[in-house]
Amino acid sequence: PVVRPGAVLLGLAAGVVATLAAALRPAYLATRTAPLAALREAATADADAVGSRRGARGRLAASGALAAVAAAVTAVGTAAEPGPAAMAVVAGGGLVAFGAVLPVAPLLVSAAARLAAAALGGLGTAARLGAENARRAPRRTAAAVVALAVGAGLITGYTVVSASVQATLAHVMAREMPADYALVPAGSGAGLAGDRRLPPGLAAELRESPAVGEVVRVRRAQARLGAGPGGAEGAGGGAAAAGTGPGGTVAVTAYPGARLGVDLAADTAAGDLADVAPGRVAVAEDTARRLGLGVGDSVALGGDGPGAPARAQLRVAAVAVDFPAGLTLDPADFARLFPDAGGDSSLLVTGAEDADAAEVRAAVERVAADHPGVEVSSAAAQRDQYGRMFDGVFLVVAALLGVAVAIAVVGVGNTLALSVLERGREIALLRALGLTRGGLLLTLAAEALLVAVLGTAVGAGLGTAFGLAAADAAMPDMVPDIPLGRVALLLAAAVPAGLLAALPPARSASRIRVSSLTSAGGGGGSAGRARRSR
Repeated sequence: PVVRPGAVLLGLAAGVVATLAAALRPAYLATRTAPLAALREAATADADAVGSRRGARGRLAASGALAAVAAAVTAVGTAAEPGPAAMAVVAGGGLVAFGAVLPVAPLLVSAAARLAAAALGGLGTAARLGAENARRAPRRTAAAVVALAVGAGLITGYTVVSASVQATLAHVMAREMPADYALVPAGSGAGLAGDRRLPPGLAAELRESPAVGEVVRVRRAQARLGAGPGGAEGAGGGAAAAGTGPGGTVAVTAYPGARLGVDLAADTAAGDLADVAPGRVAVAEDTARRLGLGVGDSVALGGDGPGAPARAQLRVAAVAVDFPAGLTLDPADFARLFPDAGGDSSLLVTGAEDADAAEVRAAVERVAADHPGVEVSSAAAQRDQYGRMFDGVFLVVAALLGVAVAIAVVGVGNTLALSVLERGREIALLRALGLTRGGLLLTLAAEALLVAVLGTAVGAGLGTAFGLAAADAAMPDMVPDIPLGRVALLLAAAVPAGLLAALPPARSASRIRVSSLTSAGGGGGSAGRARRSR
């Protein structure tokens, strides 16, 4: 563990500054309170101020302006070069978006309370009364909603980013190693690159095992661009190769004995992989974009390195989406350009359909063990390893962000506690009219559930949207992924959280006696306890 003083001081400073900033507006409003406010019902005045037509228009205008700024900032972040800076810009847009929720949060509370009152009508008057109570102090209720929305938004956003990064990693690994196992020369790693070659006859040994279904030979090299016969242009039929001069190189790959589009399939942006033949190549989509190539264009290649004078003028037959970077050549063209390339760069092994996974692995490792210079790489094992690593990080970060949600739930309980304190005489009157303790608990539970569900739904919506935007800004070719199960679990957790938040205020409310109607100010449970002590 590493504990740096700067991190501790930063946390302390952020806590103090945030607390002081949160106190400024209430302090300012307190100085503007008129003395005659003592003769009014505070909750009624609050509800009237929020619900006035002029106040609603001002709130909607402020929220709309902040939402426009958030959209513009987010658009700048997603259009920038992917990386940490772009992610920071998107995060700033998300912060402004949460700011846009603040002005309209009281209006959202009022609207949601009306809908909830109608929906809860079947549960009786107590439940409907709980929904209506949320409208009586919409500003205070909205503060609890926003606090819960921030916590839910952070967890949801991180969940979406984490799932998208995992999906992108799995996509890249599947593209680079489209098989169960890969055999590579020792020291070259899973990237399947390098100048080392596998021993001859290794593919034949693997095919002898009944547990092995398919073995694809892979040959790789680096070819020089713009070295065609007679000084032909390197790419695009006369166009410059997007900043790649005649001395530039490009990765080329061939699969001897494999049928492109059948044994090795991939989506194509244009053309068909089955059209790759002598004189015709497939180009990876990112390489085609970089070199300015399309189907029908020609590209001139030359064998790289000493003793490779061969040249070839090839035509693009397909632009592949999920294929190794560079050009994919017909084996005949590859042999002509690189006659001294030697053996295979790697082997891609897929197990037989009826073979057990353990049998396939044992067969591959048994063959590899006879050749000390051969390493076995498993795409499934690597995906599982990275998946466990991301899951571990996710649990740690989710636990930290869960503290924010816990604080927000405590805020919901505080909101209900203040409501009970203000409505002591009203609760006593309801008890006098026949409201049972169970009905009182249902009233407060309905109010707490309204706040919990509304805050979680708003947070989950914003978190999902900005999580996708942040993931897109994190790295190129991001594969977006929304883990619906985890998001649904977060939304479902709002129900027990709301019920737990309602328990302490409900316990306090249940202690308010009917006799509190006769006490000035509705002293509630404390007055009752004082009388009992006397």
